[in-house]
Amino acid sequence: MIKYHYMIDIETMGVAVTAPILSIGAVKFDPDMFWDATPLEGFSVNVDLETCTYGGGIIEPGTLKWWLMPERAAAREELLKGHGVDLRDALDGLKEWMGDGGPIWANSPSFDLAILARAFRVMNTQAPWTHRTERDYRTVFCMAPTKYIEMAKEAIGISFPNLTPHSARDDAEWQVRMLVYLTGMMAVDIK
Repeated sequence: MIKYHYMIDIETMGVAVTAPILSIGAVKFDPDMFWDATPLEGFSVNVDLETCTYGGGIIEPGTLKWWLMPERAAAREELLKGHGVDLRDALDGLKEWMGDGGPIWANSPSFDLAILARAFRVMNTQAPWTHRTERDYRTVFCMAPTKYIEMAKEAIGISFPNLTPHSARDDAEWQVRMLVYLTGMMAVDIK
């Protein structure tokens, strides 16, 4: 039986599968944790943008403008902390951190995981997941009753006030907290 699942989030310079990756964030979680305030084990790396364009990554002007909006200031600051690593090193680090892996969630797999899978292919290495282990956070979120979404947002905002939107690691944690809370509440409703 698989105990741990993984939530992945990336920040990019585009929305197509060829988008250059700015950062990769992930958290490992137990889907049965329901509402546990313990910090989640995470992975976070900023990527050197130049190394993402070598493999055909295409910066999209609309996304660049989006990143330059004033409300993205905190996220831009996160991206500029330290020196970004080579894309290959970032992908190798993610594989090592995930080990044997498990189910992998994203918001949605057709964005985050598709862009990452392409990056793994460009770097001639295998992604640490298969199509059989992909899970879609957005589907669960969209199926949840509005009252549960509002309750979850309030609870998470109070318990974790310092999560930065559009910081890949923080977004992954937010998504895990929402996923576990919403599935827990919906399971209680079913009983």
